[in-house]
Amino acid sequence: MPPTSQHHAAERTFLALLEDNDLPRPDAVEYDEASVVFLWHEKKLVVVIDLDEEPTQRQRATAAARDRPS
Repeated sequence: MPPTSQHHAAERTFLALLEDNDLPRPDAVEYDEASVVFLWHEKKLVVVIDLDEEPTQRQRATAAARDRPS
């Protein structure tokens, strides 16, 4: 399925979290209807972000701040 703006926002936020904590980027990212799936093949690790819930005001503000050019 083609990713929506909500998928892209969740992906950006999660990748920023990894980068901010010096953690490795995933090997692959997949988009399901209501989730974003991050895969690390060698570690056999999967992280699923469920998009069903509406983001909180704080989450929206944090995402907006990260999206602003420096």
